[in-house]
Amino acid sequence: MLPLEGLRVLDLSEEIAGPYASMLLAEQGADVIKLEKPSGDPARALPGFHVWNRSKAGSVIRFDDPEDQPELERLLGLADVLVTGWLPGRQPAALDQDRLERDYPQLVHLWLPPFGSKGSETERYPDDALAEALAGFYVGQSTATGDPVYLTIPFASYGSAFVGAGAVVAALLARQKTGRGQLIEVPWIAGALAMHTGGMVNALGGGIFRLMLAARAPKGAMPAYRLYQCADGKWLFLACGNNVFFNKMAIAIDRPDIVGDERFANAPWGIVDQGARDALYEIIQPAIASRPRAEWLKIFEESDVPSAPVSSREDFINDEQVLFNEMRAEVEDPELGPTIQMGVPIRVGDDPPRIKNGAPKLGSTALRDAWKGVKPQSRKATGDIIAHPLEGFRVLDMSGYIAGAFGPQMLADHGADVIKVEPLTGDPFREIAVGFLGWNRGKRSIAVDLRNEEGREVLYDLVRSADAIVENFRPGVTERLKVDYETLRAINPRLVYCSVVANGFGGPRRDRPGFDPLLQARSGAMDGQGGQGEPVFLGVAVSDHSAALLNAYGTLAGLWMRERTGEGCLVQLSLTNATMAGQSGQFLFGDGVKGQPRLPSEPKGVWPGYRMFQCSDEKWLFVACRDADDWEKFADVLGMELPAYDVARGETSEEAIGQSIEPEAGKRSHDDLLKQLDAAGVPCAPVTSPLDVFEDPHFLANELLVNTHHPEMGEITQTALLAKFSATPGIIQRVAPLLGQHTAEVLVELGREEDVERLLGAAVVRAAAGPE
Repeated sequence: MLPLEGLRVLDLSEEIAGPYASMLLAEQGADVIKLEKPSGDPARALPGFHVWNRSKAGSVIRFDDPEDQPELERLLGLADVLVTGWLPGRQPAALDQDRLERDYPQLVHLWLPPFGSKGSETERYPDDALAEALAGFYVGQSTATGDPVYLTIPFASYGSAFVGAGAVVAALLARQKTGRGQLIEVPWIAGALAMHTGGMVNALGGGIFRLMLAARAPKGAMPAYRLYQCADGKWLFLACGNNVFFNKMAIAIDRPDIVGDERFANAPWGIVDQGARDALYEIIQPAIASRPRAEWLKIFEESDVPSAPVSSREDFINDEQVLFNEMRAEVEDPELGPTIQMGVPIRVGDDPPRIKNGAPKLGSTALRDAWKGVKPQSRKATGDIIAHPLEGFRVLDMSGYIAGAFGPQMLADHGADVIKVEPLTGDPFREIAVGFLGWNRGKRSIAVDLRNEEGREVLYDLVRSADAIVENFRPGVTERLKVDYETLRAINPRLVYCSVVANGFGGPRRDRPGFDPLLQARSGAMDGQGGQGEPVFLGVAVSDHSAALLNAYGTLAGLWMRERTGEGCLVQLSLTNATMAGQSGQFLFGDGVKGQPRLPSEPKGVWPGYRMFQCSDEKWLFVACRDADDWEKFADVLGMELPAYDVARGETSEEAIGQSIEPEAGKRSHDDLLKQLDAAGVPCAPVTSPLDVFEDPHFLANELLVNTHHPEMGEITQTALLAKFSATPGIIQRVAPLLGQHTAEVLVELGREEDVERLLGAAVVRAAAGPE
């Protein structure tokens, strides 16, 4: 069985975030009906619509027609989950939250308001570019000019979809105990933060963005972790994510001397001096430029140095590893005909997930026939009173870096007791001290040597009391350490075991190391962002953060299935799959699919009416004209005679029309132009810096930032709870732990109080020098 079989989801949302969230639920077994207004979801104009809305049935609802109200009420009475995306106060009367809670207490209501429910920006037009501009994404991406740049992937909506899908299952687990549903709020701007949570940490007066904003390095700021062009003009990404790989790289390029060079002593991440970084680049660059790409890829593979070619999305969908992972899916779409799409990215349990059908035509199922003959489910509840959605659940986090670690952080934010089980040397990404805080909040840390038999026994004791475990070791390591699924399942048959690998659980690259930019390079993300110019290293770790949010969702789906079957299961996910999920709308091919144009290098937008403009005070704003009416209003605000809408749509943002607008926009202050556009009804938003977000009144009003204290780094500001639960709110339990900070505490809980000093003395475990 699939984990969410038997659940019924009513999707009344539009655009990307809500539909994508409900699609993720559908392809793990939920029965989803998409209800649209007669004019249809505006996102039907986007090719990605056919990905985000597949595996659903479809019908039309007329909220102003009394004849449709009884059918809506019938469906609400049958549904477990409702998905909406209204702007605050814009929902139909039938969907007022107070009424929903009174008449349909079983409903878990996922609400995805683009800009949140509070603050000054809630009424802005629901558009991904506007949400990302407000969240600092366009300034946060490193560019050669230092100007902000438009990003071609709708990160805000994708992040919201991933967070929302997981939050729905967490709320269902809570309902299992309390008997009641609740409202979950996940704004698009929260989804944007979710896709860069390690970057959105302000500590020690700086933050991870300070390097990115200062470097002006769209190929990568760190010499051993960047794009390089080879002798044949082709590009590859070199990803030495730790000092072991750095040392291997030095030997592979025939420069072993750099390992002992004091300038590079803290490579790859700890080279702070810009002069030292420049010097290292001047060593690596000519070496890479001396040979064709195929030769370097062969050398690096033989030397176990992480690297990958820059490819297109068209190439990636036919990649051997993608085919092995069954991520190339042939889908018959009712409107487009035969299409090639991404497959289902995550597997929970023994039965493979499946794409049920192509996206439905508008009104393909009569409203009266939706869930016809279905009866309300009987729901038994314990009647427990719980404070947080995952209260009472214990999760062991054996993962590191981002793709593993951020997922368990989300579970900790939902109230789970998450114990980070680290090697004595710690998670390798502790080197990125500020970023580590953004991926490991809420956890307790125990440092234990799993190569030691006594160390494994400590883990086995933890497994006996655990509900789930997350790991992202390279293939084969868990078997060598005797912490693989079969071994731990024998100890605890109810354990949900989530495994995250780089490439796949088999296939041609199974054993190759993997980091986010390697999948960015292979998957076409770098090529797509580079457009008509050279490839670009995206500052948003799309592969890692997608994998992390999906591992949280998959773990929760596994726990939901366990509550029904009584048995644990294996959850499988790879960066290969996750990077496709983080670009889902771009992985759609077929004769009926309208191709997406390649934008100029470092674009300000898509066309002259959908782009950023700099104002007289050097601040930027984004204008997002939807149609000819908006374009005419924009021209009136500027006091310009502009070409017709259809003509303007035929140009890129950087061509003559866009350039002609720049001087006029540049005559006005940011605040004045923003007020004038708002008054005229032209969709727009401020373009902020990531560093400004930390003090932005709107983000503070929506409680998306929190101030905490770290014992070594002092006061920090970071993203707060990204999903707001109305009945069982989440909790920020603690700042990211020091290495081994809770070792003694956890050992005492396991009844090993008398063993603490002996295990510490024998270096089986390690405790932090700081306070417990």
